[in-house]
Amino acid sequence: MLKLLETPVSPTLEFGPTACSMSSTLAFFQKKPQFFIVSFTPQMKHLKYLFRKCALQLIEQVMQVAANPSFERDAAKARRPSTLRYTTQNYWRIHMGAKTWMLIYSSGNPSEILKSNPVLDRDATVAFAKKLFPSDKLEPLDDGNLSYTCPPDNELVVGCFSGLSIIAAKEFGIDYPSKLPASFIESALGHSVYLHAMHSAVDWFAYAIWKNGKLQRSLSLSPDSGVLEDIGARPPFEEPYWAGQHPAVDAEEEASEYPFAFHPLDLGEAVLLEFFGYQLEGVVDPSHLEPEEVQLMRFKRSRSWWRRW
Repeated sequence: MLKLLETPVSPTLEFGPTACSMSSTLAFFQKKPQFFIVSFTPQMKHLKYLFRKCALQLIEQVMQVAANPSFERDAAKARRPSTLRYTTQNYWRIHMGAKTWMLIYSSGNPSEILKSNPVLDRDATVAFAKKLFPSDKLEPLDDGNLSYTCPPDNELVVGCFSGLSIIAAKEFGIDYPSKLPASFIESALGHSVYLHAMHSAVDWFAYAIWKNGKLQRSLSLSPDSGVLEDIGARPPFEEPYWAGQHPAVDAEEEASEYPFAFHPLDLGEAVLLEFFGYQLEGVVDPSHLEPEEVQLMRFKRSRSWWRRW
């Protein structure tokens, strides 16, 4: 079994913002070391719990690639996000910056709609963005996709499809989802509204569901703040997490080292899969939606000086 240590003993596979890449990791295992130590760079030690699972999964997958007789072919394949998510670019986007702050409005099952290859309605998307943010001046940017729903403060990511609309903005990364301004809910009466927000740097996750304008479920939690909000009945897919079936720490570690029976980001991924049919981290499952394939529009947002008062 692989285990992460923090003692820099040779041979060492080091993880950090500039220390780990798919190519360097493949090269490391191509040498077929009989043993190795995984260490964190100083910048990474405060993220030990977040980093543990993704580092081990990356190593296990790369070891399988390196052991394959068709090493060069599989190594090239492994660099493609559609085949292996833990690539040089996607690895850090997903695991060192797994963030979302978005709302999804749906008149049906959002997972089924997204998996039906819906066509982006650009005119409806522009109108929808202006409706929700009437005070903002919106300038079109290059398109994005569903894998990136954590825009900076001065951007929106939006997409309207038949039966479903998606919008990502800073306003939705809130600690208390139940306090989402009513204007975002009232504009979707007759639809279900889903809020999904998480930030890997602080292991925070929140989600909420409204149906016909009424809050059905709201949860928000992080290791530092504890459970900030827990409203409504827990859906069945949540129960295994609260029951400790998806522990945040290894079995041999002290349970008291982490405040929850599960990692908030693990539950965040489960919510993405349960309601929207995709995940941002983990091995790609052919049955899951590829979020990169769902095209969204991006806008730069600003306000004229006379609208700031």
